[in-house]
Amino acid sequence: MALSERALEHLTPVWSGFAGDDGATMPMDEVREPAADASKFLLTNPDPIAQARLSAALEEIAEVGVGSINARIATHVSRIIELADEFAVPVSSPRTESERAGIVVLQPAEDQLTALAASLHNHGVSVTVRAGTVRVSTHASTDEETFSMLRSALQSFATLTTV
Repeated sequence: MALSERALEHLTPVWSGFAGDDGATMPMDEVREPAADASKFLLTNPDPIAQARLSAALEEIAEVGVGSINARIATHVSRIIELADEFAVPVSSPRTESERAGIVVLQPAEDQLTALAASLHNHGVSVTVRAGTVRVSTHASTDEETFSMLRSALQSFATLTTV
């Protein structure tokens, strides 16, 4: 970021971090004054690896187009919902394509939440468990092996809950 002397005099950082002060080290028990130059607006130090990843991702998005990514994610979400329905796992997120994103929220009975989370974990499916729900996220790159793992996990869960 580059700022004129006048801008530096009139702008005050609202958010900043240790990278935005004049200290040479990261403070552990103090909040230091912001730097005098434009660096006072830094939240953290640059991460060249993250910048390279972002750049590569943006190039891939530009190459295939947002529309094709959206269509693929929509197809994957539909498959997850179909699998949940097949194994009678309640879905609490929207089913209408225009109202949903890349996350399917499963809401098993309260006494079945732990069993579902354990089954998914044991089959190598990473999910987020929060507030009595299981959030399953899909990506354009989700492959058949992952759907097979999800199917196996839901099948195992269904056998546990019908015994």
